[in-house]
Amino acid sequence: MHVQRLAFARAVGTAGEARAQAYISQAMSALGLHVVQEPFPICVWQSELLTRAVYLLCAVLALAAGLLTSLERTSLLWVSGFLWLLAALLVNRPFLLTRLFSPCQRFMIWSHNIVGTRRCQSQPIARVIFMAHYDTKSQYLPTGIRVALVTTATICSALLGVVAWLACLGVPLNLQSRATWQLVTLTCVCLASLIANVTRNHSPGVLDNGSGVGLLLELARCFRPPDTVPAEVCFVATSAEEIGLQGARAFLLSRRDWLRQVPTLIINLESVGAGKRIFLAGSPVGVKLAEEVAADLELRCARLHVLGAGMDHAPFVPAGFLALSLLGDVVRYSMHMHTHRDNLSILQPQTLERIGRLACALAWRWLACHAENTAEHAVRTRPSCLPQVPVSD
Repeated sequence: MHVQRLAFARAVGTAGEARAQAYISQAMSALGLHVVQEPFPICVWQSELLTRAVYLLCAVLALAAGLLTSLERTSLLWVSGFLWLLAALLVNRPFLLTRLFSPCQRFMIWSHNIVGTRRCQSQPIARVIFMAHYDTKSQYLPTGIRVALVTTATICSALLGVVAWLACLGVPLNLQSRATWQLVTLTCVCLASLIANVTRNHSPGVLDNGSGVGLLLELARCFRPPDTVPAEVCFVATSAEEIGLQGARAFLLSRRDWLRQVPTLIINLESVGAGKRIFLAGSPVGVKLAEEVAADLELRCARLHVLGAGMDHAPFVPAGFLALSLLGDVVRYSMHMHTHRDNLSILQPQTLERIGRLACALAWRWLACHAENTAEHAVRTRPSCLPQVPVSD
């Protein structure tokens, strides 16, 4: 099984990542795909430092806003509210600032996205991209705790910001109370914990995301578009997902025009290896389509909205592409992710099978819809000079 063969630490820039890259490329080539390795530059240390700098900046903003409220001036309350709301935004979106910096030349390394394509013999009318990231990381704090810290800091900062602006509008609220500084202190404690959450390379990454890559390769083996639909199918294994979704961003940047050539659906497979529940996240249209397909298959799905955790569909949605992620029960197993406990003992093949069926059916539905639309368009635009076929009684 592919997941078993990928059950080793493979953080970006390590020998494990290179080993996984070679294995995935060979597996795709053996399946008859046209395989391309697309390099992109990253700087791991720079990304780690900038992320922590953003958390530190958020702590400074929260403290500064609290000090300004003690001056008891209405004009400064507007500033305090703005600073708290800015901290609430940045703590969950550190990449908004880290993206402003290009990789440091001195410490820059090259990572690779692996793209396997099953080409269409004629001009495709639609495209499906199956995607999964193959890099891993471990941290002192499991994903569940890290998400809880980010969520707490976001809620506290946002609450303080809203209260400050309500006070400016005349609502009788006292920001000089002990509760204000308790929320500020809680925010700073959460941010300090996030700063101290050092990234390491000790997780086998079975759930996150060896299971996604294993399912990706299995789909590459068995998925074929309908015979009546000229379609292009791609299988993309991204790297550097764990350091700001940089692999997915590089793929989007290099292939934006190609993605717009024909209607494209991007199905990201994220942590699909365990649990009875299936979660969906992504563009509203894509999630709704997946829910309809899941209902036809009698699979129970739920939408996932989480702070402090990104997925590879995220860069594509603001760019206007139909993209979504299929996930296993990442809530129940959140305390395993990014730790040494993310190993083969938690792998559940039946979960892989359920999400694999959903991914196949979703891709089929997408391609079939475009085949129907193309046929209807051909009938509506048929030239009148064409001979009419008689219909017998």
